[in-house]
Amino acid sequence: MFLSNPAISLVLFTAILATFTGCWPAAPTPDTAVSAVEVPKAKFPFKTREPEDFQCDIVETAGTVVRRKRLAMMGSRSRLDLDVGTDRHRVILSTEKEYLIDPARRIYAEVPGGDSGSFSELTRELLLVSPRTSFEEAGREGTIIRYRAASDNSEQSEVIIHYDTALELPVKHEFLTVRNGERTLSFTIEIVNFSLEPDPGLFELPAGFRRVALEEVAAGPKI
Repeated sequence: MFLSNPAISLVLFTAILATFTGCWPAAPTPDTAVSAVEVPKAKFPFKTREPEDFQCDIVETAGTVVRRKRLAMMGSRSRLDLDVGTDRHRVILSTEKEYLIDPARRIYAEVPGGDSGSFSELTRELLLVSPRTSFEEAGREGTIIRYRAASDNSEQSEVIIHYDTALELPVKHEFLTVRNGERTLSFTIEIVNFSLEPDPGLFELPAGFRRVALEEVAAGPKI
């Protein structure tokens, strides 16, 4: 489902995915028969849709650490919320200009140049974590099909992709480490609260917020 319009910059998201590229664990033993699906690199055994407008939450879990982000897209406008629900919450809003917003302190700044510099697509963020040559169906439940993805460069890691046939999107990834035949879940990325009808208010500067220098918004805990 490669988006026809560029989504907002997900540099931080990409970095986290890259961190776990070399340490995917494997999935639990599947509860249904499996079938191998050999595919070329960067090709996947399922179709994907191309929503131009959407919003969703992205939940990253590593052990007891949970991080929540919110991604929204409407036409050429986009918004990325980082560390939602914490004092590190920051918003990158791209409209006719680009802004960095601190909701807690009710301040915002305009980003010089108005360009985040790097644009990503939602599916690419979830799929292109490491080169893969094969997918193996590992079970089905309702509209969800689970695929075990094999990595080209490691026998000590696996990833389980949960694909929603109703949304035509991969909605969850489980990164597992394989050691001595044992599989351990190390990291999970999940898309929740997905909607094809984003709230238009998400793409407006919040009323009553004070404009300040970019350095002031960026000050404090790093995002």
